[in-house]
Amino acid sequence: MAQLWSNAVPTEGEALSRSVGWGRIAQGVGFLLGLGLLAWCVSIVLSPDNREQLSHLLDASALDVAILLACSAATLILNGLIFWIVLWPVKHTSVLHISAVNAVATLISYAPFKIAVAFRVLVHNRIDGVPILTIGAWFAAIAVLAVTVLFPAAAASVWLDSRSASWWIAWIGGAIVCTALVVALASAFAGDPGWHRLMRMIRAVGLGFAVRWLGTEHGRRLHAGIDMLAHVRASAAAGACRVADILVQAVRVWIAARILHVDLDWGASMVIASTYFLIAMISPIGMLGPREFISVSVATMAGISAEEGTETIMTIVLFISASEALVYLAGGGIGAAYLRIDRWLLGRVKSDDPTIPRCEHSDEA
Repeated sequence: MAQLWSNAVPTEGEALSRSVGWGRIAQGVGFLLGLGLLAWCVSIVLSPDNREQLSHLLDASALDVAILLACSAATLILNGLIFWIVLWPVKHTSVLHISAVNAVATLISYAPFKIAVAFRVLVHNRIDGVPILTIGAWFAAIAVLAVTVLFPAAAASVWLDSRSASWWIAWIGGAIVCTALVVALASAFAGDPGWHRLMRMIRAVGLGFAVRWLGTEHGRRLHAGIDMLAHVRASAAAGACRVADILVQAVRVWIAARILHVDLDWGASMVIASTYFLIAMISPIGMLGPREFISVSVATMAGISAEEGTETIMTIVLFISASEALVYLAGGGIGAAYLRIDRWLLGRVKSDDPTIPRCEHSDEA
């Protein structure tokens, strides 16, 4: 009987294997769902009722197309800079190396199964020597700094007219205040004094059992995220880059609308651009499909589609996605060439290979 029971109960390894298996199935189903949403969007855009809108693409000026592509290139560069800036307080890096990794990861983010995240972790851990937990803290710090910019923009859009100066003051001022609050809070728990203060606070709230793990080297690696956020210049620079990124993406929406002969105001462009960016960042099933569908859905809820028509907004969003894909394909190719990924695929890369661009380890790591 005991043997039968032991055979019936899965071991820890079997349970983990099953969990990973179900996770992959869920990712696969989610990816197919995303493709289905994308196909549905495309079918609406290509419908006979929308042919006149599509015909405007043939009349697009070379300057407008160049600006549209330049905006996608700018957002790719800005996001690479943000990754580099946020990591800088704890590990000095090569900006070209981080930007190349970001370009390749952005390209493969169209694929399912979180391959882009796995690629980032693999490169930064195996090639650059950044601990996995520190990589997680790094990504979390980037997300926090993104919220400090997006939240004030959303709040300003709810209460103020996006065409007024007060909207800009509320957004930029709000972003500065939110970033300053994050830096101040992180500073209270940064460095060794902050680390000990954090441990005392955890014990005080009755979570002393957590200190046994957080007090180890693993906990210190996670704590690096707080050190990143506490760095005033890095957080300010990352916030400024994120503001520039959102502005560039809003300009991209506005230019795409102009090419399609749609009179889209700045507020609508900001709503679509912010949603487009946010879904690409947080979607658990990849950005292809959900990003386009949810951007149009949010535009509908905001009343933008009621003014312009759902098909029109969907055409703008898909036009942006198509032009962006061309830029990301080129950027990913350049990044792959810089990183010498061909050598990785052939299994000839070692962590100490001097010909591979990498991070420069600092004493702060």
